[in-house]
Amino acid sequence: MYLVPVFSLIIIITLFLTKNTFHFILGNPTQEIRKIHSRPIIKIGGLSLLSISIYLFLTNDLLIINSIFFALIFFTIGLIADLRKNFNSKLRFFLMIAAILIFILVNDFKIYDLNHEFLNKIFLFSGVSTTLFIVFALMFITNGLNFIDGNNGLMLGITSLILINFNFHSYEYNSDINNYINCILLAVITLFIINFLTGKIICGDNGAYFLGFLIGTLSIILSNENIIYSTKIACIVFYPVFELFFTFWRRIFFEKKSPFEPDDLHLHSLVYKLLKNKFDTASNLNTINSLTSLMIITPLIFLSMTLFYYGEIIGFLNFFFIQTFLYILIYIHLYRYR
Repeated sequence: MYLVPVFSLIIIITLFLTKNTFHFILGNPTQEIRKIHSRPIIKIGGLSLLSISIYLFLTNDLLIINSIFFALIFFTIGLIADLRKNFNSKLRFFLMIAAILIFILVNDFKIYDLNHEFLNKIFLFSGVSTTLFIVFALMFITNGLNFIDGNNGLMLGITSLILINFNFHSYEYNSDINNYINCILLAVITLFIINFLTGKIICGDNGAYFLGFLIGTLSIILSNENIIYSTKIACIVFYPVFELFFTFWRRIFFEKKSPFEPDDLHLHSLVYKLLKNKFDTASNLNTINSLTSLMIITPLIFLSMTLFYYGEIIGFLNFFFIQTFLYILIYIHLYRYR
């Protein structure tokens, strides 16, 4: 029954946003480098995800409560970025780091075990190293999801797959955590369906940051509760994290420019360009944009495989290298035809 108000609220907010009276929050199609829509798009669809906040009244778990509250801070940072084009990306970056550090301090938030002695010695050998590892992990997941939000449904689709995987492993263990996952999952899938069918709304930075922080903290909670091995979680969240890592590497070492400078050379952007070149009509652009969400098929294959992986370090390395190899292989092929 706790899912009913979540579902109802997200439908109400989404319908509210799609009314024509809200032109001031619409993103208009322009010639900017990252614009891929042929008609006005609502770029603060993350407001619909605030329905997840209902769970604040359904749990007594202080860590979950604080996770949602701090996710709202990330939502606010993203909302400002969506509404103000001159919001400096570096300032945004440091604000997020500050919020994460405060969250760690307030909750005494730690990672207790990476399920392998070698990994523990590298990343958790001191309080400072543990804190730095948490900051990097949360920043990579949060910004990684934001990187793949440009195409209708892609970020929500990937997030749905991650949460379904979390749900599969948690339903027998902790009912509160499982209910929390179900709450987020319902909101994400509902918005994903609306997003895919209409092509009128994207989460924007606000929704991506909000979900990214929730997913990131949830990943650490699941690891600390020994519900899912940390190395297995790394495989589950691989795609958005590696998207960010690869993009920063490409910009810094290959293109010799700032990692914060936007471009349209993400993997999903190249897929969009390929589809656009084949079906290049204005009426098809939003349909093509929605079709890029079908890229979730690739991570779906790997996420399905993680159901049979139990956290051994050899299995983790195999997953990491196979996924990395396939990502780079596909990227190089598409980059030639950009």
